[in-house]
Amino acid sequence: MSDAYNRLNGWKDISAALKRSVRTVQRWERDYHLPVHRQGPEGELIFAYRNELDAWVRNGKSGAITGPNDRQPVATATNGNDDGRRITFGPHCLLLDDRAIPLRDGVTTIGRAEDADVQLLVPSVSRHHARITVQGVDATIEDLDSRHGSWRGATRVCGTAKLESGDEVRLGTALLVYRFVRDSETTL
Repeated sequence: MSDAYNRLNGWKDISAALKRSVRTVQRWERDYHLPVHRQGPEGELIFAYRNELDAWVRNGKSGAITGPNDRQPVATATNGNDDGRRITFGPHCLLLDDRAIPLRDGVTTIGRAEDADVQLLVPSVSRHHARITVQGVDATIEDLDSRHGSWRGATRVCGTAKLESGDEVRLGTALLVYRFVRDSETTL
């Protein structure tokens, strides 16, 4: 790929390549670490490279899964308190790319908000997008009136839906896979 094709100069070119408004792209740079470069004494020259933007989009828009206190690409699951107590997770988990997000017995909320048990910083994910409830060997998902909906496979979740191991779960544009691993299974 030639450098002339690969380099996008200015917010207008960058937003056109991502098919979003300039304001949205600027917000993505600020909030989700869109790979934009700056030059000049005041950083007034803005540019980006197509291959870096493509990788950013492929990785969930910024590796846009981050913990509330950092900006590194990770998914978090918390026990809802910061008292240092250890929490035990069962055989339920969500797979996101190469990461496993363990689910505990009880309710796990998923969304962009800092108070979500699993925080997904993806623009199409609502602040409080969905809730997964685990009871013993059973797990269900419930949409929390999100804007873009929650999907189990090709079916939109209305009310609660039972999850089966291997189900694809889509929250906005974030794609996860639910897994239930029995003691006799050795791998995810």
